[in-house]
Amino acid sequence: MCNIDPEAKVSETNTSLVYNQDNTITLTINRDKITIAQEIEILGQTIASITSYEGLYFEMEDDFIIESNLQSELSIQGSPPTIASGNYLIVVTENELIINFNLQ
Repeated sequence: MCNIDPEAKVSETNTSLVYNQDNTITLTINRDKITIAQEIEILGQTIASITSYEGLYFEMEDDFIIESNLQSELSIQGSPPTIASGNYLIVVTENELIINFNLQ
């Protein structure tokens, strides 16, 4: 879905990641910078085919261990955090898709 590259220029990226003090990570995806294939990968369908933005979830099939370089970039303290597997609500706005992931 996305590459995590701390060296990438902001103008070239289609996502941003922010670590929140409630031990979550917010992934914000710029809708204008993703392909139809990426929409389907994230949402299971195209944005144009969605009749209601309520109840959309992203399925994280497996736990995802955050690598040390990303942990450092996000200023997350302690042992390497893991995004827990599960279903995460997708908030759809006019310009963005927003997903909050829980960390373990």
